[in-house]
Amino acid sequence: MTIHEDLVEAWSQRGLTVLSAKPASGKRSAPNPTDVTIRFGPRRTRTYKVFGWNITHEGKGRTGDNLRVQATSFGGSNTPVQVDRSVVCVGRSDEYGVFVGFDAWVKRQPGTSSSVHIRRDLLQETKNKGIARGGYSWDPRLGFTPAHADQHLPWVANLWSRKTIPVRADLVSAVDADKVVIEVDPWRSQGGYAVRLGDRVAVYDSDGHSPDPYLWRVIDISTTKVVLPSGRNRFHYRFTAEKSAKVKGELEQP
Repeated sequence: MTIHEDLVEAWSQRGLTVLSAKPASGKRSAPNPTDVTIRFGPRRTRTYKVFGWNITHEGKGRTGDNLRVQATSFGGSNTPVQVDRSVVCVGRSDEYGVFVGFDAWVKRQPGTSSSVHIRRDLLQETKNKGIARGGYSWDPRLGFTPAHADQHLPWVANLWSRKTIPVRADLVSAVDADKVVIEVDPWRSQGGYAVRLGDRVAVYDSDGHSPDPYLWRVIDISTTKVVLPSGRNRFHYRFTAEKSAKVKGELEQP
């Protein structure tokens, strides 16, 4: 069975009503993505675009603790489809008999590595406990056995809940008293990868100090190309944001 077929089978065994599962290519040998339609209740259905890959070793020169999903079929633009709530991504470890879910949004941007790093201890914990969480707040992982597959889609949905994310800003430009454009280099402020429309950002300077007294609600996301002194290209995010609320209490550091 393909990774996608195994995942659909696990969902079905855990009580989800899967109406159909068909590779978008029409070929079982090219299953990324597979369109999976699930019925929730008597009237509501939802179709997910499911991507799946094997979890493999990182390669020569890496320690045995480092494994990865090499999401090669994302192609030159990383994601061949628009990343939204319907996109579901997993890796599968045959060695441990587990799946690991990850956030496609973090990998959506051209110029971002399509490798998804997974530590062996997460796989072992998942095998032992049935479910385990890992990664970072801005790039999370959910490990689960087939017996806990029903917890996967709620976790994916939660990735899209509104969050407050601290970022280091290279530049903040005022549009007016209540709107700014915040430029973030995600190589230096990795939380920038995770920011979605509707999220609030807590803005620090480029060194991670001097927090802005306000939280800002992101209403638009764009990118700009930056050429480094070495001649290499890098991209920055530009978040257009509106003033949301004053900062209260302690915030996670960027």
